[in-house]
Formats: sequence, C-alpha cells, structure tokens
Amino acid sequence: LKVIDPLMAQKLHRNDKRRIKRALEICDSNSMKMSEMIQKQQKTSSDKKLRYPNSVFLWLDCDEQVLLQRTDKRVDEMMKMGLLDEANELLEKTKDFDKNDANGIYQVLGFKEFE
Repeated sequence: LKVIDPLMAQKLHRNDKRRIKRALEICDSNSMKMSEMIQKQQKTSSDKKLRYPNSVFLWLDCDEQVLLQRTDKRVDEMMKMGLLDEANELLEKTKDFDKNDANGIYQVLGFKEFE
C-alpha cells in the first residue's frame, strides 16, 4: 500500500489489515487510489444538499454518571433477555472466520468481548 497509495498508507495503522486489504482491493478493481476515491466522495458530498430538506439535527448532552447508569441498566436487561446465549451462538457460527475480516462480525462493537 505504501507504494500504490502512500497517502492512505500513512493514514492507516499498519496492523489494520482489514482496511489495508480493502484499500488494495479498491486500487486493483477501480484503477483509482483509495485516497483519491475518498477525496472525490468528499468533494461530491459537500456539493450536495441534504437528502431530506426539512431535516433536524439534535445533539443530546447527558451527565456521564446518568449515561453510565442507563447503559448498565440496558445491558443488564439485554442479558436477562438472552444476550449471552445469542452471542455464544454467533461465536459458534463464526469460529472459523478470519478475525481480521470475518465479514465484519468481529468489527461489531462489543462482539470480541464475548469470546
């Protein structure tokens, strides 16, 4: 990647094999560097208006302790509803996957913690 797309190689961590592999695939299939593709997308997207003209963006601010309490309560509820069984079932189904790629399953927030 350092030879083909030095800009992208500089941005990606050397251990991020999944993204490095994807950057090489993009270069190979599109005859365009990933960094060029990203720049093109950013320029194109900044020229466009919102998809829904009456959109509203909200920023919610929450006390950290309140957020942690709510998160803990939600996780406890999910565990009671079978989260652990579901995670174990997914782990069993994906045990032969390449953990660097794994069709994205190992990229899911919190999935690796159930191993």
